[in-house]
Amino acid sequence: EEASRALILSTAARKLRNESEGIAFGFGHAGIEALIFTLLPSLAAIALLGGAADGSIYSNLPPGSRESLDTAVAFLSGQSFAVAALAVVERLFATVLHIVLTLMVLRAVQGADGRGELAARLVLPIALHTVANPSSVGTAQSSCMTLTCAR
Repeated sequence: EEASRALILSTAARKLRNESEGIAFGFGHAGIEALIFTLLPSLAAIALLGGAADGSIYSNLPPGSRESLDTAVAFLSGQSFAVAALAVVERLFATVLHIVLTLMVLRAVQGADGRGELAARLVLPIALHTVANPSSVGTAQSSCMTLTCAR
């Protein structure tokens, strides 16, 4: 993601150079991720549970699909408020991370003389993101087990 930020900040958004614009860029990146990874799956889960409640999702199912659908409905029905709160907290931390990483990449683009120096300046933000992603997933998975995500 940092390489794509650097590409965008050095081409299409090359006029974006101050800190407040960098914060807005990072916030936008985080917002798109929140939409893709949290809001859309949540809306799909709500629609699935609503369809299961009124039976509408069971009409015209191909043979053998009902068991898989029932498994998904059972899993989603077992989710607690704590799991939803954990997703919100994770997105807040991710938002801060994306803003910080965007500012780091913006400074790297501004200060680099050539591609080689830019690549060297991107090592730290890439390393931080590399560490943050598995940490976030691991925390969510261990918390999910603790909070009994699927009953």
